[in-house]
Amino acid sequence: MIRREFLFGLGALLISHAGTTQQDQTQQTSLLSKGFVKTTLGPDAYFEVHGNSKGPNLFLGSPVFSRVANPAHVKLQTEIKEGYIKHLGGGYRLLMSDYSHLQGKETGPEETRLTVENVCKDYLAIADAAKVDSFAAVGYSWGGNAVLQLATRSPRVIALVVGGWPALDGPYKYMLEFIQELHKQNPDRAEMVHYINYYRSLQDWPQKSEVAKLTCPRLNFVDTADNDDTNFIATLRKNADALHKMGWETAEVTSGAGHAGGLMPDVACPLIGSFLARHMKKTSA
Repeated sequence: MIRREFLFGLGALLISHAGTTQQDQTQQTSLLSKGFVKTTLGPDAYFEVHGNSKGPNLFLGSPVFSRVANPAHVKLQTEIKEGYIKHLGGGYRLLMSDYSHLQGKETGPEETRLTVENVCKDYLAIADAAKVDSFAAVGYSWGGNAVLQLATRSPRVIALVVGGWPALDGPYKYMLEFIQELHKQNPDRAEMVHYINYYRSLQDWPQKSEVAKLTCPRLNFVDTADNDDTNFIATLRKNADALHKMGWETAEVTSGAGHAGGLMPDVACPLIGSFLARHMKKTSA
């Protein structure tokens, strides 16, 4: 269940499903700025900017950062956040936000929440609020799919890292059916409606043509043990040649912990850092 909950964005290891959120109370010597921005979900998204104020912009998407209510999850989430800052903050200006794990009173029609177009609109609103124009975008699992969608819709993404999600042959139909069934079994978990909306809005998305049209530097990586139900590592290996012909780079990481392990800073950041070092100098004057 942990792996699947990563896939539809809830991050069972990283967030709680009830209660109020709280800010990280650890010392944040790298913090450059912070703030809130209105989102289409209703609650404001909280964001922080860390790292090198003069470095290229790097938007770290879900689930690198989340403000959590459950004390059992605070330590792990803090370690992930601080790990990314440690590995990447020296050379980059890091933008991170608690979107889409927002709790509170929501506004607007339920059926419009977290559609792919609204997710992209909210990501750009967060970047605007943080005074970030063009940026490299990095996401993992559901967040990997979200930054992929953003890159196909906005020229502001100048480099792209899609982790824990296959850039080709993503399981959009499977995820919609899976979350719909899970929602039937757990009707009190209203946040599932958001992810039903998200995957429903992608059912007719032309994956191959949209992925092929991207021209920015782009990397797709998956953990070698990510071989459960959706078997992302097999999908990546099957499509590696096709992605390379489209100009993508592909990579495999080994965490020993399967899908969720590919997010961990010591596993993901060396690969991300190496990729960005080869490309961001060319795109950031």
